[in-house]
Amino acid sequence: MRFLMLPLICAAAVAAATSTTLAQNSPQDFIDAHDSARSAVGVGPVSWDDTVAAYAQSYAEQRIGDCQLVHSGGPYGENLFWGSGTNWTAADAVGLWVGEQQYYDYDSNSCAAGQVCGHYTQVVWQSSTAIGCARVTCNSGAIFIICDYNPPGNIVGQRPYDPPALSGPRVRRSSGSQKYDPEDGPFHLLVRYTCGIYRIPPINDSFFRSSGRGPEDPVPSGPRFSFQPVQASELSLSLSCDLSSVI
Repeated sequence: MRFLMLPLICAAAVAAATSTTLAQNSPQDFIDAHDSARSAVGVGPVSWDDTVAAYAQSYAEQRIGDCQLVHSGGPYGENLFWGSGTNWTAADAVGLWVGEQQYYDYDSNSCAAGQVCGHYTQVVWQSSTAIGCARVTCNSGAIFIICDYNPPGNIVGQRPYDPPALSGPRVRRSSGSQKYDPEDGPFHLLVRYTCGIYRIPPINDSFFRSSGRGPEDPVPSGPRFSFQPVQASELSLSLSCDLSSVI
């Protein structure tokens, strides 16, 4: 009887692990991770689109053989993620994309010199309200995650979202000075929004890869990710990663 119990115990353990994995990579997990970043800058939530999700799933399955960060070239905005090992989740992928917010400057609508921030801007792109994501385990044992966005973001010359507003008394300008008059009623003062720093799980020997790195370069183990500009014909890689020219 002891020997008969072992397969049952193993099967239960596998089932529990599978259930945990599914619970961490459901559509709602992808939605929650996006909404958390979007709400931080005053942007509305996203919704799950089955059509977009089916497209993402179909393309993810095409990458099972090589797990390469190659974009689909489809009609949607797109973020990609690769990580060695099988424990990477929806929150991990979106968290790494969102981590680029520290490199994005809203005033200049550009990335810090030598940095990439297009994954983050796509996540918080105000008009990209429908998403569909997929996660597959590649033949190598690595994880490939893709999120597609509709309508696509990262439009050349546009900012990802409207500047947030603060409520306060209306400012009346008189003779070059500013005076506050409650009778004028409330007004909205547009100010620069400074984002908080997102905490992500520590990653040992992590390596980040954007779409600008050549496939012939050696790739250490660790998470990598890539975003897809909306109009490929308008893409021009730049070390400064200025959004006005890159996305």
